[in-house]
Amino acid sequence: MTKRPYLDDLPEQFAQLADVTLIAEGVELPAHQAILAANSPFFGDIFLSSSEDNKGTSRGRLRCPLPGDKLDDVLTVLRYCYQSCTLFSSNKPRLESAKDACSLARFAHKYDMQALLRECETFLTTRAKAVEASHDTLDITSVIEWTALAEECGMTRLVAHCELVMAKSWDTSLWQDNRLTDTDSISRACLLRVLRAAQHHMIASEQRMQQMVVNRYNSFHTGASPTCHAGINDLIKWQQAQQVPGQPSGLYD
Repeated sequence: MTKRPYLDDLPEQFAQLADVTLIAEGVELPAHQAILAANSPFFGDIFLSSSEDNKGTSRGRLRCPLPGDKLDDVLTVLRYCYQSCTLFSSNKPRLESAKDACSLARFAHKYDMQALLRECETFLTTRAKAVEASHDTLDITSVIEWTALAEECGMTRLVAHCELVMAKSWDTSLWQDNRLTDTDSISRACLLRVLRAAQHHMIASEQRMQQMVVNRYNSFHTGASPTCHAGINDLIKWQQAQQVPGQPSGLYD
């Protein structure tokens, strides 16, 4: 069985010049070595090696099995490659869901497709920012999954932003999430950074609340009663007692 939807918008003569067949889940996908090599040094090395091995001999189209890769992921990647590298396509490659971005990021990392990996990182970072803005605790589970993926694929910018979102959303339910404490999920180093950042964020929040109370008190008329003075002082002492000593340094404000 053969599929080639990524070639539908291209001239038929160009499609007929395909010189490699990728095989995913038993389906044959005709493609062009130059297009794949432009997006992936991994494929470039394979094609150059094959060319050297077969120099001076006649051979048919190169066949390249992709064991373990899903057909839908390979089709999406091929669509991205052709839209990125040809002048015939007017459509820019675009990711549509976090699920697709996660799948494609793993594929891009496996085959050293750095441009696609950056696209996935940018897309997921934007989604993480949206979670932070919405304060939706249900979406924090997704952020944990993105953090594990980012560490696996070396997406440092996404790791940093996911850590910030988790720190600012820290609560008891987050600590009890098995994916956060699972050693096969995010690294211990990442978890430690999140804990330190969460501590710093909570301390900073308490300090801002304390300052807000003091400012509100200062806005009262100067003839406030002694009872009012005592109440404000007791509240400030209580807030100070809640703070955890040893405020860590960092940029998580």
